[in-house]
Amino acid sequence: IHDELTSYDTEVPALALQFRRAIVIMLSDLQKLTAAVQQQASRHMWTFCMGSTHGQDAKPTIFGWRLCPYL
Repeated sequence: IHDELTSYDTEVPALALQFRRAIVIMLSDLQKLTAAVQQQASRHMWTFCMGSTHGQDAKPTIFGWRLCPYL
């Protein structure tokens, strides 16, 4: 049992602070990405594109709908 300061006593809190800062940056970037995808989905609401199934062409679908799962 250590009665004094160990390396983990400083490394773990420092790593937690780095994670916290990284999460703030990633969340702001994800908000920008979501806004851009929403804008493109609205813009291409009636733009038709070729659907696919098992690597083959299928019946046409709407490109705006294909972007919706990424929101």
